[in-house]
Amino acid sequence: MAQWKRRAIFLPPNGPTPQQVAAEQERLNEKIHVLTEELHELDRRLPKMARTIRRARMRHRCTQPNYPLPANGHNDLLSRLQYKRSRILRSIFLCNRRKVNAVPRGFSRNHGFPSVEAYELGPPSCTCVFCGAVMWPEECTYATRSHTNPKFSLCCKQGKVKLPPRRNPPEFLKQLLESENPLSRHFRQFIRQYNGVFCFISLGGKVDRNINDGRGVYVYSIGGQIYHSIGSLLPPEGQPPRFAQLYIHESTSELQSRLNVFSSDQTGNSLRPEIIEGLQEMFDQYNILVHTFRTAREILSEGSVQQMQLKLLAKRQQDGREYDLPTANDVAALIVDDTGQDTFEPDIVVQYQSSKLERVSYYHPSLMALQYPILFPYGEDGWHPAISSAGDEDANLWNDNNLTQCDYYSYRLHTRFHESSSLLLSGKLFQQYVVNAYALVEAEHLDWIRNNQHKSSLC
Repeated sequence: MAQWKRRAIFLPPNGPTPQQVAAEQERLNEKIHVLTEELHELDRRLPKMARTIRRARMRHRCTQPNYPLPANGHNDLLSRLQYKRSRILRSIFLCNRRKVNAVPRGFSRNHGFPSVEAYELGPPSCTCVFCGAVMWPEECTYATRSHTNPKFSLCCKQGKVKLPPRRNPPEFLKQLLESENPLSRHFRQFIRQYNGVFCFISLGGKVDRNINDGRGVYVYSIGGQIYHSIGSLLPPEGQPPRFAQLYIHESTSELQSRLNVFSSDQTGNSLRPEIIEGLQEMFDQYNILVHTFRTAREILSEGSVQQMQLKLLAKRQQDGREYDLPTANDVAALIVDDTGQDTFEPDIVVQYQSSKLERVSYYHPSLMALQYPILFPYGEDGWHPAISSAGDEDANLWNDNNLTQCDYYSYRLHTRFHESSSLLLSGKLFQQYVVNAYALVEAEHLDWIRNNQHKSSLC
């Protein structure tokens, strides 16, 4: 576990010079001197004002005890002077604090050097007795804070959430995530681009590309409505294949088509063909969703059918608490003639050839595996409404006791020694995954409000 380090105050190359810092400190000292003189003047006036008010009250009680005290301008003046004194004290306090990290005007305080010291937590030293999540002592429940063995609810709600452990990634992907050779470092630096080469669906939203200006850690920020879309099996006439269509494309030119997706990123660094080829072979061997699209490609290449649809099923035969890797029959169905076919609402129906995009429901268990194949190299299921809570064996769709998305992702995002940490090792792609998961949780909350307005009155 990485330990939080206390950051030292330093002057960056593009920051202020020592002479500029000294001049700023001198300016602050002069301001403190002026404020101190004003404070002394107020301290001389306030006692006299208070004595004047007390004498006026005593005269009033002696001469007119049965009448209320009339309004007096001295009271308002005293209140204003007391307020002014408090503001001067605060200004002196802020000036003294700024002297520690004096940043001259015209320089950015955020990118110069830290204005506060980092709070050192140390390594996480506790383990949840229910799920094995590694936690910090400060994260325990309030009732067990003074206990020798504290309990935690952020990870599994004290045993109420139980999910199967994540499988270790294939060896090729594991080396890319954990090794320190130049090829692995390049992969982790551009992991979002490599994931975009192999993802089946597109992520809609307005990505803020101006927030990463090279002067801090990477931040993934997206705004607006977030949605997922999938195209048809074959691209429209005259257009190159994209996303899932690349899995239907001819195998001889598939590698070059994937290289053309991101021919060069914004920094001028091209994606490596050996990494794309290795990932392609890995997905062909292990990913059940890739197997499904490869099967559709074989059927289309035979020429036995003219029109075909691929339906990615949303219903699962097993509860997700026990089986997170579905079988081929659970994942998809190939439809040659769609006459009389029943379609479950969250099912994904991939048309044969169309220019329209199909919206992917966030209820679909394969949503995250379709969007993030590098995070889910086996095509394993994510959250779906039929996952029941621990102790509830009735895993029916829309059951109130089923696991919510918030509980599901709270469990998945914690580190455990007995399962793979490939999610946390994915860096920039992990940030995108967390933001995407938060958007799905918010969408579920809004859906609940929309569907339950008749049950409760909302203000």
